[in-house]
Amino acid sequence: MSRVRGKPKRPVLITKKGKCDNIVMKIFGERLKEIREERAVSMSALARQIGTSQQNISRWEGGETVPSAETIVMLCKFLHISSDFLLGLSDDI
Repeated sequence: MSRVRGKPKRPVLITKKGKCDNIVMKIFGERLKEIREERAVSMSALARQIGTSQQNISRWEGGETVPSAETIVMLCKFLHISSDFLLGLSDDI
């Protein structure tokens, strides 16, 4: 039986501190803003629909933070997009 030596590799999107990589936050924010504006949805309207604050939407779009997985699902359902697109894993909406 073979054994894996050393520490397991970390997922690519996670930094040493366990926070999301800055590139992912930037892509997420750009795509969220692009789709929100394309759908003509204001930050406050989106915030109301998914149960968060306008400030959180602004932070996400600014690439400062990313929402929880549960919130990403709500965003995708409301905006009719895939999570892969929103996270920059695919260019297909």
